Amino acid sequence: MANSKLYFPHIPKSAGTSFRNAFENQYGTDKVLRDYSASAPETTPNLFDVIYQDQDFYALKRKLETIDFKLLAGHFPAAKYAKLFPLENMVTFVREPIARLVSEYKHFVRHRNYKGSLTEFVRKPENINKQARLLKNLPISSIGFIGVTEQYQTSLEMFSHQYDINIPLLNKNIAPKSQGSDLGLSDSLLEEIKKINAQDLLLYAEVVELHDKRYQLFQDSLPYTLGQFHISNGHILQGWAYQIGIQTPIKIGIHWEGKLQHQLVANKYNMLMDSLNSPRAGHIGFNIKVPENVEPSSILCINQDTLQPLVNRIS
Repeated sequence: MANSKLYFPHIPKSAGTSFRNAFENQYGTDKVLRDYSASAPETTPNLFDVIYQDQDFYALKRKLETIDFKLLAGHFPAAKYAKLFPLENMVTFVREPIARLVSEYKHFVRHRNYKGSLTEFVRKPENINKQARLLKNLPISSIGFIGVTEQYQTSLEMFSHQYDINIPLLNKNIAPKSQGSDLGLSDSLLEEIKKINAQDLLLYAEVVELHDKRYQLFQDSLPYTLGQFHISNGHILQGWAYQIGIQTPIKIGIHWEGKLQHQLVANKYNMLMDSLNSPRAGHIGFNIKVPENVEPSSILCINQDTLQPLVNRIS
């Protein structure tokens, strides 16, 4: 996938600037398109004209097909351009939410002349659960690659291997994980931040878990399977799965009571995944009815070839 055009929703203060700069150093600034809002001088002019003046996303799609670029980056919701790029080409990074929030506050004080207190800053609606809001409407386990800021080097190793792109490590001292006391937070403010940013904390924990599983497979030279499943009303198990750059459908083993119960192929049409521009035009789904006495949390859906379990979205 060395010639892939990648799509990078840049979550503020999550090592995204280092990541984008690495692309620019490697391929040239003209190979990185930017959308950092209508008012940001960093926004690429010919993108600005189509997105913010004409507001014509179809024209943008046609333009992107003719432009030679490597990355579209910016502080925008992931869903903004999702239909213009293959889902497997979406890349982002997340960061421990409390440290990220404090870092953004300090950035606003230094560079945007923000005069309010940290308490005032964290209570602003636009600063609450920012990572979850920027990534909403996309299943986390479906995005082509999600790195972890605190594990930037290993994230970059996996990213470079996955997309066959050699991106150098520009900053070896990116965002060590910090605790509330290390960030100068009082116990009461720390608890308030945790409470109002519960979605971000859950998101971060989920991404770290997926990242660790991904890295283990990477070390074992096994491909990573993106996918998840859930049990809907009527005890219908529904899920989807795909691998980066592979059009062959995934073979799925359905397990409960500690043993393999069914074998399926993930080749059924899934409307949601098709709408998100997934591989195989959305034909990456699978479904089966399971007995009503089976506890949903006990079910495992496993890639038969790599033995990787999929995410269980209990509903």
